[in-house]
Amino acid sequence: MKILLLGFILLLLAACDYADRFDDLYEASAVAQPTTVSPITVPLINEPSSLAPTPVPGTTAAPIASFRGSRAIAVAASGSSSFAILYDNSLWAWGVNARGQLGSSRNTSPSYRPLRIMGDVTAVAANGLFAYAITTDGGLWRWGGSIEQSLPVRIMDNVIAVSTSWDHTLALTDDGVVWAWGSNWWWGMGYLYGRETVVTHYDRVQVLEDVTAIAAGPTSMAIKTDGSLWVWGSTWTIGSGFIYPTRIKENIVAIANNRSRVSRFLAITDEGCVWKWQLLNYEPELLDIPEHIVAVNAGGDQGWAISEEGNLWRLWGNEDELIFSLLWPYFAEIHELDPAMYNDDITWWALPEYISDAYFAFLREDNRYDDALRIVRLPILYMENVRYINHGNDHTLLITTNGDVWARGRNHQGQLGDGTRQDHHRSFINISALR
Repeated sequence: MKILLLGFILLLLAACDYADRFDDLYEASAVAQPTTVSPITVPLINEPSSLAPTPVPGTTAAPIASFRGSRAIAVAASGSSSFAILYDNSLWAWGVNARGQLGSSRNTSPSYRPLRIMGDVTAVAANGLFAYAITTDGGLWRWGGSIEQSLPVRIMDNVIAVSTSWDHTLALTDDGVVWAWGSNWWWGMGYLYGRETVVTHYDRVQVLEDVTAIAAGPTSMAIKTDGSLWVWGSTWTIGSGFIYPTRIKENIVAIANNRSRVSRFLAITDEGCVWKWQLLNYEPELLDIPEHIVAVNAGGDQGWAISEEGNLWRLWGNEDELIFSLLWPYFAEIHELDPAMYNDDITWWALPEYISDAYFAFLREDNRYDDALRIVRLPILYMENVRYINHGNDHTLLITTNGDVWARGRNHQGQLGDGTRQDHHRSFINISALR
């Protein structure tokens, strides 16, 4: 017990020192008066859903016959659906299919194991209802929303990137132009057409030029060719936020947005450092990660970073669950409980009442909750040998350096791809190794 107490005190001292350094970083990161740009007025393009269906690519090529044992290059987790692109550029999907999310005409039943959808795919994005794929010839394909639209349909050409939020989508074409369609409720489309917010645009509208990367969300983001970071969207409070795309940072090489209704977003500098924003404001946090970061992901209540060495860092998570994981062994010891009675599949809300009352009283003692909160908000080295990660609303997919796909989280629609609806897995499972 003394050893545990000493370790806990050392963690608290480290957190305090970290917070002091954060204060200095906030002062040093003051952003100058932002530059703004107005939306570009251009003729509207035909509604994507009105385009005639085009044959799905890759249907005649010799595909990988089995997901098991195959290597993946990208994954996407969204809603209760999952997607993976394998090394032969085939796209696979599993999970919920009630509205055609899996791109298959088989039926509306969920798939508990990966199904091959199409070939020649280089990128995939999804928002829980719709899904998008970019093919090797620059075609943008869309499906979902209803079972009548369950098969992929080509809706754009010359696309090099796509990002979709819960209510709107951004596409980047090879000439550096950002196009948007969907709802503008939170200004995620750049507050197009004057001061319209509660409006849905089925036609694509041009937002920004000279762009190299995009991320859709309540706070939409773009990196321009000069490395400047531009954002637009809401702070979740109606009437506040950036009406038009606004320049807020320099020397940015990669971005990520959690795509949920409360925005947290990340940006990587050309030196491999990571800036984090909680909602849209002028006080970004420069995260203290002692490695050169090359990729970030933000989704739902989780944020992640991957270093050059392949180390996965957890930047934030479900704070109540993280605090429980941190304090449970200490709480169990002082109350003479078996620490193993709550494992990775049980969390704080599953405590019986006679234990939960004592646990919440324990949290209130000596500012224990506040101190633990400071600790769990620090970046934590979580896993090694990771190449790619994507987190949806309640499940996570990642690819290890050998190309295996791992999954964890909710599984009520089979979105983990382990062949079951066992809900849920709090530890990662290797679905590439499952029969």
